[in-house]
Amino acid sequence: MYYTRYQLQRTTVGEPATINRTLPALSLAGGLNMIRYGENGSTDLLQPRFKYLYIPTVNQSTIPNFDSSEPVMSFPAIFSDNQYSGWDRINGANQVAVGLTNTWLTATGQQLWQISAGQIRSFNATQINLSGDIVPAAPQSGYFLQGSYTPTIHLNTLFSSEVNSQFNAISNLNLVSQWTPGKGRVLNLDYAYIQGDVDQVGISGAWPIVHRIQLLASYQYGVSTHQPLEQLGGIGYDGGCWDARFYAYHQILLGGQGNDAVYFEIQLHGLTSLGNASKAVINQYIPGIPSGF
Repeated sequence: MYYTRYQLQRTTVGEPATINRTLPALSLAGGLNMIRYGENGSTDLLQPRFKYLYIPTVNQSTIPNFDSSEPVMSFPAIFSDNQYSGWDRINGANQVAVGLTNTWLTATGQQLWQISAGQIRSFNATQINLSGDIVPAAPQSGYFLQGSYTPTIHLNTLFSSEVNSQFNAISNLNLVSQWTPGKGRVLNLDYAYIQGDVDQVGISGAWPIVHRIQLLASYQYGVSTHQPLEQLGGIGYDGGCWDARFYAYHQILLGGQGNDAVYFEIQLHGLTSLGNASKAVINQYIPGIPSGF
């Protein structure tokens, strides 16, 4: 049961100051684990799964949207209850999500590869959009794909994608190949595509250069715009009981305007830190960055 209560100030004439929303929800999930053992000690795991979800479709246009957004859908997200982030918008649902995952493990138990595919089938003719209005709904989603390939413990490739239901167009695609050759070392190659919005390729990494000094960098290039989109560079020093970090960041915003930022942070281990909260930015633009940075 979803219950939300809003008490609003500075409302305009005709707008309610108090809003209550109550939505019941019903979900039923299930699946199978089918295992086949190979003669060489390998393991083949096949996992079909489903989830039925029902939430009534109720107009929510009178509720202000403070923090809800519609993130890019992926294979794990088709089994979630709400397609929106935040709780200002709750989607209506009368649907079944179905998926299939195939995993291959080597004789040592290492996952060599995994691939998943799934889709949502809806029985609703209407849906809630981000404005809270009731709008027509598609009878089915596109096909969501996700996979990984790990030939060695130091090399890993991940991908996720959405293909439309006619299999003639890609809605989004993310591809990341990560190499971790040793302690404190990571190198990433990535490609991101969202139809009509994003088309970029990038390289990022972190590497120690001399004793206790580490460098990191990230560079993103727009394939369709033919210009750099994001550039980040930094240096860190590990003093044992304390760390110091300095990063510079440049980003091209929509409309061609630039955004520049400088981060400086000193952290005393086990006590506190002084300076900008740079860790979230670094983790976003350099996946797999060692914890020492």
